[in-house]
Amino acid sequence: GRIYDELLPHIWKPEWRRLIEEDPRPLVERLTAFYRDYAVTVFARDQFRLFLFAGILDFENFGTRYNTLLRKEIFPAVARALVAEFAPARSRDRNAIMSAATELAHTLHGCVFHLAMRKWVYLPPRQQEIADLVPQKVMAFIDGARSQVMKF
Repeated sequence: GRIYDELLPHIWKPEWRRLIEEDPRPLVERLTAFYRDYAVTVFARDQFRLFLFAGILDFENFGTRYNTLLRKEIFPAVARALVAEFAPARSRDRNAIMSAATELAHTLHGCVFHLAMRKWVYLPPRQQEIADLVPQKVMAFIDGARSQVMKF
């Protein structure tokens, strides 16, 4: 699809995966830095509304293609970072723990996505910037993710 091919190079940053997995900062800081940048870049008004409408209309298979990119680049990176940070060394079932961590990655992404929905679709008065709300969401996520990943 033309829109996907023309829009994606301007908003997708290949360095995001490295930021999540390879940056030496603590995980909470890496996830906060990533989602702040992602929110400003991808969840800007015009891009977000285009993504939303293209996905709803299944225009040029846009939503599926973008979700495939997230499933390939972002969700596994977040999952691997969670496992590296919180999984007990004794964990035996790596497939189960990666599956659970990947689901947690979807949860965090959905939380930040919902901030964009509130701002650009529900249009509440005097809403904070999405990037300013990210640290609170990441901190709440980290506490829950830690307890879930440590179960394995």
